[in-house]
Amino acid sequence: MKKLYLAILLVLLTTSAFAAEKGEMYLSPTVGYHFFDNDHGLDDMTEGGLRYGYFLATDLAAELEADYTKTDYDTGGD
Repeated sequence: MKKLYLAILLVLLTTSAFAAEKGEMYLSPTVGYHFFDNDHGLDDMTEGGLRYGYFLATDLAAELEADYTKTDYDTGGD
């Protein structure tokens, strides 16, 4: 788990800030952690995905994002 946190930290520290112009597009990876409700019997897991964005103005963007989380169902049996 420490390796995952270190990898996330490195990605966050290596991303560069930039000023975007109207009409520019971007594609970026996303990483997160999903906490499921205990009522459903699912294990909490990491998630990953992609984000696509389009700048409508220099300080306004619209985004589409798709994420995936592998779910391990806990049946409570052997």
